Amino acid sequence: QYSIPNTQYSIPNTQYLKKSKANLFYAFLGIWLLVNLIQAFFLDITHDEAYYFVFSENMAWGYLDHPPVTAVMVKLGYSLFANELGVRLLFVLMTTASIYFIRELVEPKNDWAFIMLVCSVIPLHLAGFHAIPDIPLLFFSATFLWLLRKYLHKDSWATATLLGINVALLLLSKYFGILLLIFTLLAVPSLFKRKSFWWITGLSILLFLPHWIWQHQHNYISLKFHLNERNDQ
Repeated sequence: QYSIPNTQYSIPNTQYLKKSKANLFYAFLGIWLLVNLIQAFFLDITHDEAYYFVFSENMAWGYLDHPPVTAVMVKLGYSLFANELGVRLLFVLMTTASIYFIRELVEPKNDWAFIMLVCSVIPLHLAGFHAIPDIPLLFFSATFLWLLRKYLHKDSWATATLLGINVALLLLSKYFGILLLIFTLLAVPSLFKRKSFWWITGLSILLFLPHWIWQHQHNYISLKFHLNERNDQ
């Protein structure tokens, strides 16, 4: 009763389309990386970056207003290149990697639209190559959500271990990371029923413990600064 249409020439080559999309995105990512490396090399260090550079010259488990990840990143980059690029190198790489992981999470049907959205986020342009705590916060937030999706799909001890490390690095990047963890637990309360979840919790607490000990030794100076003294300065 119904004729079957001739689809011999109408079926798109999905493998070619996927490869074309990937090529477009990786080309954009390469340009993004190159532009930010150029900016990182030629533009002068800002006062905030100079402040974090002083952190890197005086390594510790904590500082007045931030945990130590920013200082570690500056220290590692500056050990490779003793100039502005060295100070910012790992931050540029992290920003670029963050965009990659966000795309993996979003799985956009249209990469052009995704690229335009990324380009429209002004803070990414302003801060994407700067040595500031927001960059590791962004990176470890993106990797946390990427790992969380894998963990929710399959309860794996290997993924749980990576999540535990990621959670610790997130909190050691910037204290605001705690908000992401709180809202995740509120959104997915079933996590409490998994044995591996308590491994994630224990491992992240263990890795965060040196910073907490530092806070205790310094009379919780960071908490006092953010909750009270910061408004007075």
